[in-house]
Amino acid sequence: MASRKTTAGIALCLFAGIVTTAAAIDIPAVNLPAQTPDAVRDRVARSLALGRDTLGRALHPFRGEFHGLGVNPTGPSYAVDLSGDGRVVIGYDRGGPTNSNRPFVWSPATGKAFYNMLPSGVTGNATPTSISADGVYVAGEVDIKYGDPAFRWSLAGPENSVSVESKDIYPAALSRNGSVLAGTYRTPYVPSDYGPDPSFLSDLHDEGHVTSLPLAKKRNWAFRHNRTGGMEEPGVLPSGSQGYYVNSTAVEVTSDGGTVLINGFDSSEDYGSEPFLWTTNGGLQGLGNYGLADSSKRYTVGNAISADGSTVVGVDGYDDGSGIFAQPLAVLWREATGWMHLGNLQTTDDRFSIQAEATGVSGDGNSVIGFSQIVKGLFIDDVLYGFGAVGVIPFLWDEARGMRELADVLRLDYGLDLSGWQLSDATGISDDGTTIIGNGRNRNGQIEAWRAVLDRNTPEGDIDFDGDVDQVDYQRLVGNLGVTADDGAVFYADGDLNADGRIDQADADTLLGVYQHRWKGDFNADGRVDASDYTMWRDHLGQFTGGLADANGDGWVNHADLLAWRANFGQVIATISLLSVPEPTTLVAALAMVLLAAAKQRR
Repeated sequence: MASRKTTAGIALCLFAGIVTTAAAIDIPAVNLPAQTPDAVRDRVARSLALGRDTLGRALHPFRGEFHGLGVNPTGPSYAVDLSGDGRVVIGYDRGGPTNSNRPFVWSPATGKAFYNMLPSGVTGNATPTSISADGVYVAGEVDIKYGDPAFRWSLAGPENSVSVESKDIYPAALSRNGSVLAGTYRTPYVPSDYGPDPSFLSDLHDEGHVTSLPLAKKRNWAFRHNRTGGMEEPGVLPSGSQGYYVNSTAVEVTSDGGTVLINGFDSSEDYGSEPFLWTTNGGLQGLGNYGLADSSKRYTVGNAISADGSTVVGVDGYDDGSGIFAQPLAVLWREATGWMHLGNLQTTDDRFSIQAEATGVSGDGNSVIGFSQIVKGLFIDDVLYGFGAVGVIPFLWDEARGMRELADVLRLDYGLDLSGWQLSDATGISDDGTTIIGNGRNRNGQIEAWRAVLDRNTPEGDIDFDGDVDQVDYQRLVGNLGVTADDGAVFYADGDLNADGRIDQADADTLLGVYQHRWKGDFNADGRVDASDYTMWRDHLGQFTGGLADANGDGWVNHADLLAWRANFGQVIATISLLSVPEPTTLVAALAMVLLAAAKQRR
């Protein structure tokens, strides 16, 4: 789903366009998803890469990657949104003689392709804002001489224009198949907007929105456009504290187009706003505020809704006169829990978050992207003394591990190379949460769009990302046993193999189950085949461990694994520091147990 901002421009008109290459040569309209590799094959490859190998000897088609989408020689380049599977990205380059926006679409098969989405003979800026989850339709706005219209454009072929009376429309989001478009337009108040309560009209008069009838004052109004049903409006939004919200904006729509996330707000109040869910049957569900009881002024803004409609993310802020402590908070809403605070970015002791905002969410609501404003400083007597701004840092949140810096996640959870890059924001996340797009400064200092696929290019258990699962990996994990997300940011590179926010025995057993020398009988990854390995074998005898104390890779711990241990007993496979050496008495006892086991096996 796309990352949504709390403020939106206004504009819309729907029309088709002409495809051009980077060299400005006309080519036929293309269906990008049809040209990209089979998505089903991608999913199969991903599941294979996540599966356990057989004794570490199998090769997997790992797909993890981080890369820029192409440099703009005349200015910055921005990624805006991506398809549900993460394989099609839309954005725009800004620059040239007129400093205009030039829309592009990127896919693995086509690379970066530029598209002229303006009507024939019209010049101006075109800025894409959303792509349908199936990767076929693009919506956006156009800045031309006679107004700010917008478009819904098909990458698979021409899209027929849809009649829209107002040109001041901002298209925010598309449903999965592109049939439903949600956004905001500016229009004058009309008597039908008043609703059944006559106090609404007096409210408008008191706030300066109305001076006479017919009404000429414009306000923002959410809409959805359906190919079959045309334009629809939600009507007046009720407010628990103010009576009515006189403005509304639509920011996101669910995959099936059945629910639109809208925000109601009052332009006369800086901090009066509330998200609503607007369903196809016309129902409105107000989500309320996060609930800071001591605040006289507060706002809650929804920025994104998950594809399944279960989760809304956004920002909640308040102003109680205390300055820096009146920080906006990243928040998440679910039906069962209501609003919850996503916490603060886990960072170093001398860096503090003064605000955070959630801007995007995966299809199932389990992964959230956003940004946090960080400053350096010290707390003295509960007062933060700042030493300077660090900047805006994009984050990735999940329930087990909390809010973590996105760049650290890419490096320390997936081993991706971000050398020379500085990430400035994350603007979209795929339905399954494994592809994220955003913008940043590349190795040459240029602002460039980027795309990250959250997968690993090394075997499972290789927490130092050097291509093998050896004693060094296990020693690092053991050194972090007991660390949890409550202590600070926890990563795969620390040993959190199952991503539960804890480094515990379950992670240690997982790593031992894929340790590359277990086939020799070194079951405890200490670099030696000795009595302590026999103890591990004995403790798991008869169990299906899937790899732990399993020398032959059949998943079971049995006497076949003991034979492998006996054949290599006494070998030193590798030396690392802090090797545990068994006491002589332990070795004698273990050898006796081996002889007894061997005797039983011969019977």
